[in-house]
Amino acid sequence: MSSSPTPNPLPASFLRGGTSKGIFLNRKHLPEDRSLWAPIFLGIMGSPDPEHGRQLNGMGGGVSSLSKICVVGEATPSQKEEGIDVEYTFVQVGIRDSSIDYSGNCGNLSSMIGVFAVDQGICAPEIRGSHLTIRSFNTNTSKLIDTTFPVASSKKPSPLLDLHEISIAGVPGLASTIVLDFVDPAGARTGKLLPTGSPLNHLQITPSGVSSEKTVRCSCVDATNPTVFVSYSDLSGFLPIDDYLAGKSTNVDETLELIRRTAAIQMGLDPSAQAQPKIAILQAPYTDDDRKQAVNIVIHALSMGVLHKAVPMTVGLCAGVASNIPNTLAWEICQESKSGKGKAGMVRLRHRSGIVDVGAESTADGEVKSAKVLFGTTLNIFERGEISDARSLSKILTLESSQFGGASRRNRPGTNTSYTNEISTLAFDPEAGSLNVSSSVKVGHHPSWITFYPGDHSLIFTGLEQADGKALALKFDEEGRGRIVAEAPSGGADPCTLLATKDKLYIGNYSAGTVSTFTISSDAPYLLSSSPSSIQLTGKGPNASRQEGSHPHQVFISEEHGELLVPDLGGDAVRRFKIGADGALEHRADIQFSPGGGPRHVALHDGFLYTLLELSSDLVKHKFPVYPEQPTFVKSVPTMSNPFPQPNDMLAAEVLVPKPNSTYPTPYLYLSNRNDPSPEGDIISIFAISGPDTLELVTEVRSGLNHLRGMVFGGVDDKWLVAGGANGGGVKVFERIDGGRNLKVIAENSHVEGITGFLWK
Repeated sequence: MSSSPTPNPLPASFLRGGTSKGIFLNRKHLPEDRSLWAPIFLGIMGSPDPEHGRQLNGMGGGVSSLSKICVVGEATPSQKEEGIDVEYTFVQVGIRDSSIDYSGNCGNLSSMIGVFAVDQGICAPEIRGSHLTIRSFNTNTSKLIDTTFPVASSKKPSPLLDLHEISIAGVPGLASTIVLDFVDPAGARTGKLLPTGSPLNHLQITPSGVSSEKTVRCSCVDATNPTVFVSYSDLSGFLPIDDYLAGKSTNVDETLELIRRTAAIQMGLDPSAQAQPKIAILQAPYTDDDRKQAVNIVIHALSMGVLHKAVPMTVGLCAGVASNIPNTLAWEICQESKSGKGKAGMVRLRHRSGIVDVGAESTADGEVKSAKVLFGTTLNIFERGEISDARSLSKILTLESSQFGGASRRNRPGTNTSYTNEISTLAFDPEAGSLNVSSSVKVGHHPSWITFYPGDHSLIFTGLEQADGKALALKFDEEGRGRIVAEAPSGGADPCTLLATKDKLYIGNYSAGTVSTFTISSDAPYLLSSSPSSIQLTGKGPNASRQEGSHPHQVFISEEHGELLVPDLGGDAVRRFKIGADGALEHRADIQFSPGGGPRHVALHDGFLYTLLELSSDLVKHKFPVYPEQPTFVKSVPTMSNPFPQPNDMLAAEVLVPKPNSTYPTPYLYLSNRNDPSPEGDIISIFAISGPDTLELVTEVRSGLNHLRGMVFGGVDDKWLVAGGANGGGVKVFERIDGGRNLKVIAENSHVEGITGFLWK
């Protein structure tokens, strides 16, 4: 990889493989630091495009199958010894948002890795006959993939792309054939062929618009790409599935996303990742044409929440593997089908654009040896050349994708500090180690917290912490300049926490003790009502100055539980509210804590709830199953190694658990402490949490910040942690090192005052 400045224009190829198209880049032309890739990829594709979703400023095509990038590089010496020719990383680029997803692979574009590598001279294998096989290592899934394609007989291999050999559904004309063979495809993402341990699972869900809970059968299989397979017959019992498949507007996609996310949790995957796992509907063949063509399974696949016009190759391959696993939905349908399986475990799938044969080869003891497409795939090279972002690549690297806003404030009167009245935008350049204020907008008295509108980071909401609390909506341009576009009463005094969903804004009003709900929109007028609906909390604790009544200090959504969690600092409880299909809240239960603890913030990871107690500076771990099963206390520990005697002003503030990823596979919990008298500033504590009983302090980082209240992770793989000192020290950006066990400062700005909350833009 390159340690020199990234070339602009950037050499690239625009290729089609199967039913997908994408940009192919040579890894040596990209920065060595992967955290710098995201702004380049977004600029190439023309993302985000929140208003139109067409990516007209870039090479993207407005649908997931046309918003893809492959980064191909030379194999390492050790990989070459193992017979690997090249390695590559697949990137799914968001369309309306700035998401960069490395969690999965694309089977269609995988077919082009060998062709691109040979064409660009990344590898130079010997030609032995009319076809060449290139073995590639996919970094997303840590799997090997063989591609075999025709080449011209010469000293230098030259792929033959224009042979009129074969056609594939969804693509006009004939082209050369590529045989795509996934070697040992099981456990591509989770490490297990059946991540849940069972070929058939039963999910309990409450679909939007359906009054009662429903049971949905699914098979969760991880081969080539993790996929959730659901039954058409199950869904048709309570959903207008035929209308959905016919392209009519229904709420079925919301239910399928709910199923996908619920299954993702059971598979041990991140439910918020859009690209993984995939989801597909399986149906028994039912037409005369199905029977004539010996179809085994009818499949309807989704990609990034959209019904796909053709089955993504990795989903088709996963279905082929699943059909050979007894008692999966795919296996059951094949058993019922009058068309027997083909040789070597091959099955025939019918999708929206045609038919494909897929299957698996297994060892004698049942392990999956390979998954392959029988007919191969076609390919085409559209363009070789250079690409540049219309907005300037250097500008993206130093500003746009590394931009975050901070909600500026100081602590409330009574703790000897005061607020500011601005929200600032800072530009962060990790290469230069700089952090500079690029703009500020005055919003009114005491903005304390900010939240994005999902899918549109140009729209944020904040609250003004004052006696007549207000909720504001602001729009930001590409340079980070903001303006107020809507405001309304927040539903109580001192709104200190907000969280936006696609149609609701939830607010915790600290002094009023109320939780309020607004109906919102991504378009004007943004706040769709003049005042919110509110729920009054009741409770108090033994701390007379801080717990005279209920004080909601955070609103936190658990999609797995279908709940809004509200830590009530004054009532020593975390309030649990069921979120209805219309977004309305219904109080369900409370999690009680030791009197005087003062729960402030929570975090969830892998079925466990972590609660930060501000007043006692304790961290509490609960096993947190889905309701009605009750939480189980696991452990409580101090938030630092040498806590000061109680009572004291050493107040715990924020708790974060970034999602594990390929760069940081081991989960750690990060929390901030405030008001440390040390001249080295407040402590950021890092805890190991990977075991069910594990809650172990592993590192304490002196931040140099005074009254460290807010901090947020951002960047590719959550590499960066931004934190601010409300009473001094300014703002600092830390890099996670040692696998996440430690932090080091890479940029700071000591002139920014009173920063307490952040959003990465």
